[in-house]
Order: sequence, then structure tokens, then C-alpha cells
Amino acid sequence: MKKILTEEEKSVLREKRRIYLKLTNNRVSKKYEKTKKGFLMRAYRNMESRIKGIQKKKAHLYIGKCLMSREDFYTWSLNNKDFHNLFEKWEKSSYNRKLTPSVDRINPDIGYDLTNVRWVTHSENSKNITIHLKTLELKGEVKSEIEWAALYKISIGALRARLKSGWSVEKAITTPLNHCKKD
Repeated sequence: MKKILTEEEKSVLREKRRIYLKLTNNRVSKKYEKTKKGFLMRAYRNMESRIKGIQKKKAHLYIGKCLMSREDFYTWSLNNKDFHNLFEKWEKSSYNRKLTPSVDRINPDIGYDLTNVRWVTHSENSKNITIHLKTLELKGEVKSEIEWAALYKISIGALRARLKSGWSVEKAITTPLNHCKKD
């Protein structure tokens, strides 16, 4: 018969586990998370912690949204050719962070529902920022700040700083980084 632990006993075990992981640099977990099953376990935990509000950063974007069951997530992922292709490319790249498979919510207003998710790279998913992302018009063409910055090879921070300093949209976008003097 399995013993039911008290909260104090659970706390002691958690602390022992934290110390062990710190001493071993979390080697075993890191290795497991580079397997498909380990990777999916971590991905699901991350989604779950966003929905539950455990991850405080950008919590307002996730709290209260739906989350498919763990079993549905594993089944969907393991039967998804995009996941397998992305995972293999990530492995072959020696685990390049930009190529890490990432679960994208197609509609950010909906949670992690089977009809609203797809596998993309971390890099692609990072471009899906919709909050605090302004669009700018230059010569009749409208693009997001991130798109303009990438197109003209400047950082998003530099672009925003220039606009905040009163630069015109055209000058802020088209001036190369090494010529940042305001007229």
C-alpha cells in the first residue's frame, strides 16, 4: 500500500530533489528532454504552467484559456509529421534554440485546443507577437515593427528608441545602425 505523504514530507523531498539537480547540473533531465517523449513532457508542462498562471510573465495572455488533455497532446504530437520533421532538424542542428519545435496557438485568443495549435520552430513562433507590436507605414506599405527592423537590418529596440526620440517613421526605419545621429 502506498504511503500518503504529509505536506512537510513532500516539501523535504522537493528540497532534496532541488539540491540533487543543482549538484548534477540537471544532467539526467536535460538528456531526457532531448528525446521526443521528454521534449513533449516539458512542452506540456510549460503550456500547463502558462494556463494556470504559474509562469507570471505574460500571464494575462494565457490564464483561463483551454488546455487539451495530456493524452490528447501526446497523441496529436506523436502522430504529427511536422513535429517529427522539426524535431529531427533540431537534433541535426545540435539543438539550435531557433530550430526548437514550438507549439503555436494559431488564434492567440483561444487556448491550446487541438483545432488551434500547430508545430513551428521557436524562431517562427517568436515572430507571432501581437501584443504591443505596432504597424508602421512607409511609402504606402504597412508592416509590423519587427518586419521593418528585419528588412532594414536594425534591432527592434533601436527602431522603437528612434521613434520615441521623435524621428520620422521613414528615417527611423531606413537609417543604418552605424549612422544613428539625429539631425
